[in-house]
Amino acid sequence: MYYDEDFYNEPSEYDQMVEEFRDSLMKSVKQDFLDRMKRLEKENAELREVKENWEFMKRSYEQKNRELAYKLEQERQTMRRERLAQLFEQCGMNVVLFKPKTSSFQMDK
Repeated sequence: MYYDEDFYNEPSEYDQMVEEFRDSLMKSVKQDFLDRMKRLEKENAELREVKENWEFMKRSYEQKNRELAYKLEQERQTMRRERLAQLFEQCGMNVVLFKPKTSSFQMDK
């Protein structure tokens, strides 16, 4: 018994070349994909480290900003007290400037 399909089951040289090209293309795409994933994972790790450092740097900057604002306010108060002392001295008034300080304690029951 003779079948027409038997003749066509054998791949032609062209089909083999196309199959080889397809296989090499798949390997190339897969390798490119894996390389890109490794590169992105490495970049992601670096950016995660930068993000953690960014939060630390941000907190450090905010703390320094608060400290400088506090020092600036202290210097302003010192300048005001000195200016007020100069004005009182020019007027002939002898005034002692003080800053009230409170303390608290807890009574025994």
